[in-house]
Amino acid sequence: MDLSHGYCMVAVCLALTGRSDGVGVLPDRLSGAVGESVMLKVDQSTPLVMASVAWQFHLANGTVIPILVSVVVTTTAPEYINRTKFDNITGSLELSSLTINDTGLYKVMFIPLSGHPINGACNLQVHERVSGVTVTPNTTELLEFSSSVRISCHVSTGTSLSYLWMNGSSEITVPSDRVQVGDGGTTLTILNVTRYDRGPYTCNVSNLISTQKSAPLTLHPIYGPESIQIYAQVDQVEIGQVLYLSCRAESTPPALFTWMNGMNEEIGYGAEFLKTATLLDSGEYTCLAVNNITKLELRAVQSISVTDNSLSSGAIAGIAIAVILAVVLVGALIYRFHTSRT
Repeated sequence: MDLSHGYCMVAVCLALTGRSDGVGVLPDRLSGAVGESVMLKVDQSTPLVMASVAWQFHLANGTVIPILVSVVVTTTAPEYINRTKFDNITGSLELSSLTINDTGLYKVMFIPLSGHPINGACNLQVHERVSGVTVTPNTTELLEFSSSVRISCHVSTGTSLSYLWMNGSSEITVPSDRVQVGDGGTTLTILNVTRYDRGPYTCNVSNLISTQKSAPLTLHPIYGPESIQIYAQVDQVEIGQVLYLSCRAESTPPALFTWMNGMNEEIGYGAEFLKTATLLDSGEYTCLAVNNITKLELRAVQSISVTDNSLSSGAIAGIAIAVILAVVLVGALIYRFHTSRT
């Protein structure tokens, strides 16, 4: 039996018995994924034995494509033979290897051995799954308060897409004077960026069958140096001990540090300065922080005292006694000199 003859038999039966619209026989809408399967399930409140069943695919332009008809035997259209599974008990149809072209209206017409004939219809929307979601900024050199950035969301595959931007765990849903979502949700623009606009930013893309999130993007606005400070283990060291200083400053990119002595001579580079202390190392130390992009610089000064505590306490006491005796002796000599002249 060919499909056209089968459809004629079903149509005659419907004409003789009258048709009945089966409300809820099929779901109103279904979504499927390219390359996967979908079940067009006939929902019968009471299972019925079918005398005949016919499935059709209706295109938007009005073209009707027969899929299969089952009267005595089941006959399937050649293009659907390897893509369908028909349940001759319930009348349900499974459609596999879906393509975008399978999007459209599916109708079923069937007549039970007893009872009224039933019709059902379902709109099937076939989508590509979302994949390959990435985000890219139009620039990475962002000067704080003066630069703007536009972040674009790209998708390798996917249809009927929706976009949602996230800053960390917070949705970016309400535009502001500085933060705007545009181009159908595919771009995020931040005007006059600040250091607090780092992110991380992600683009969440979804359709009815899938969702995917991009890898996070962190911005690095350029600023500084600010809040410079020198850290010293102690401000007084002994001869022979290590004189250690470190310098910190808020800056992006990280600041470059130069150390200078009280005569503004460069004596070291880097965030840390250390040397073995001598008496000549007493004085002021300056840390100069420079941002190579902003060209801004900032200084901090730390005073260090170097002492000589190498003598023992006994030696120090002996020296003190000797000084006292010397003072007494000098006084006695002066007294004797004056008395001898009188």
